[in-house]
Formats: sequence, C-alpha cells, structure tokens
Amino acid sequence: MDSIIIVHLNAIRDARENSLDEDLIKLITYPKRDWKVFQERVNIMLQCGIEALILDGPIQIGKYSVMGKGTNSIVVKGLYRNEVVVIKILRLDATRDTLSHEASIIKKILDSYPDVKLVPHLKGHTDWMIIQEYIEGVDMFNFLHEEIFHLDKNTLSKILSQVLYKGFLLDKIGIDHSELSRPKSHVIFTEEDYEPIFIDFESARYKEKPRNFSSLIQAIFLRHPSSKYLCELYNVDLDKIRKLVHIYNNSRTEEIVKYIMSKIFNLQLDLDKYS
Repeated sequence: MDSIIIVHLNAIRDARENSLDEDLIKLITYPKRDWKVFQERVNIMLQCGIEALILDGPIQIGKYSVMGKGTNSIVVKGLYRNEVVVIKILRLDATRDTLSHEASIIKKILDSYPDVKLVPHLKGHTDWMIIQEYIEGVDMFNFLHEEIFHLDKNTLSKILSQVLYKGFLLDKIGIDHSELSRPKSHVIFTEEDYEPIFIDFESARYKEKPRNFSSLIQAIFLRHPSSKYLCELYNVDLDKIRKLVHIYNNSRTEEIVKYIMSKIFNLQLDLDKYS
C-alpha cells in the first residue's frame, strides 16, 4: 500500500515553477499542465479554507493517489479547517464548464431535508471545485458483494429499506441522480451503522418523474452479482420486481412506498424518522 502524501498549500503557493513536481502541477490542472491555472487554483483553495491536499486513494494519477477520476473531474481528500474533506476538482478537458449545477443540487437536498442525512454536508464551492464532508464507509457495490453475507436478515432489511426510502425522498423533490440503476460508488454506507449516503450528483437533473427509487430496487435485486441471493432471501423474482416498480411509477406516494417495502421485506419498518 502506498503511503499517504500530504501537500500543504501554503508551502507550494509561492514556490517557483521549476521547483515543483510536474505530477503535482498536472494533478491540480488535470489532465493538462497549466502553471497559471495551478497558481490560481491553489490561491482560491487557500481562500476557501483548504489547508492541504491528502493524496490517498485507489486511483493513480502520475505518482499520486486520489479518491476518484471521472470524465469531468478528479476527487481528492483534503484538510479544511482541521477537518478531512472531499474535494471535487473540474478537469480542464471537462465537457461542462462548471460544477455549479451539482453544487446547487446538493444545496437543494440539504435545504429540503435538514434533519435527514442524504448527502455529505457541503462545506463550500466555486465554479470549478466542490468541498464536501468526507464519509468513511463502503460503497454500494462492495456492500452488496461482501457485507450483506455478514448481516442477519432483519438488519439487512432495515439497511436496504433505508436506501430505497431515501431514493424516494429524492424523487419527492424532483431530483434524479441518474446513476443509481447499477450498483457503483454513488451510495456510501457509513462505517459506523451502514447509514446510506448519496454522493456524486454530477449527472443529476431536475425531472418531473425521477427514477431513484425504481433504479435502486433494480440495482439491488436485478443488476448485481448478489442479486440472485437477495431475490432468494426475500422470495422475489424479476416479474415481482417489475410489478412493484410499475406500481410505484403509477403513484409515487408514501403509502405505496411503504406497501412495496412490506411486500419485499415482510416486516414493519420504522421509516418515519426519515420523513
């Protein structure tokens, strides 16, 4: 395992161009090396309260490790006012000009549900950067691949019902994540108690009829290598899942959601705390 590298921004802000590692410059202005943009971004990060970059994660960019790399952005850990955060940085070759739309989506969720943990807290943002709370946990794919086999059925039912119900809460405010139909890293289950948290709203859109709830049911019961195990555990099949999705899409009410939950998990679920 590579060691974690911490880059203090104050130490590189006034550094000369030829004194800095090329890979570090390119990391902040990925995928191009742009010294002027590098200087601007470092200064703005400092102004926003970011003290350091914590270069650690499963993705390699040059000699450095990061949390993620997508078509439009890279994601790194950082130190923000003595707190570990996640920083999404817009790539210079991105197909979009700004991350402001994603920031507005996150704000809408936080404003709509101040007492429900649906997304990491937003610390700050600019046109090219989003700073959010860092959530320690396991992503949805690995949760379904490994964790479910170590949980009793009652506990697993409560966890899966929470993620589905939270998908419904997003539907209620007209936000479609658009990346939930296949189990990836867009849902994090917290390390402490498996609380599901949605991340990465880069492709999210406002829609009249969002499909988060429907997408999550299909991701869990139809589109993961462990779906067969879960279908057998809960005595559901493709036809039943399709019928339940059809029922939901025709009504999208709280009562129907709870009805579907009872049909799948066959237990009384305490979902009022998420309402």
